[in-house]
Amino acid sequence: MQNPGKLEDYNKRLDDRLENQEETQNVEQDWQNIKTDILEAAKETIQTQPRIIYNEWWDEECKEAIKEKNISRKNAYKDEPGLLKKNTKRKEVWQPRSAAERRNTGWKTE
Repeated sequence: MQNPGKLEDYNKRLDDRLENQEETQNVEQDWQNIKTDILEAAKETIQTQPRIIYNEWWDEECKEAIKEKNISRKNAYKDEPGLLKKNTKRKEVWQPRSAAERRNTGWKTE
C-alpha cells in the first residue's frame, strides 16, 4: 500500500478485529474468520474505486472492427496453401507446412 496513513488505519482495524476474535477448535472455521476479518478491514479502509478508463476513444465500434479484422485474417489464411492448421487445446495455430508435406501434397488446395 502506497499511502502510509491508510496502511496504518488498515493495520489498526485488522488488529482490533483479530483481538476480538474467538478461537475455536475447528481450523477451517478459524481460517474463515481470519479471512473475513482481513477482507472486511480492507473494505472499510481502502474501499473500492471505479475503474479508470484510459482510452475514452475505444468503444464498441472499435471492438467490432478488431473482431471483423481477426475473422478476415483467419479466413484469408484458411485458403493459403503454404500454411497448415494445427489444432491445440488452447487455440488454433497456423504454421508453415514442412518441405515433406509440400512434396507429398504439392500445391493442391482441397
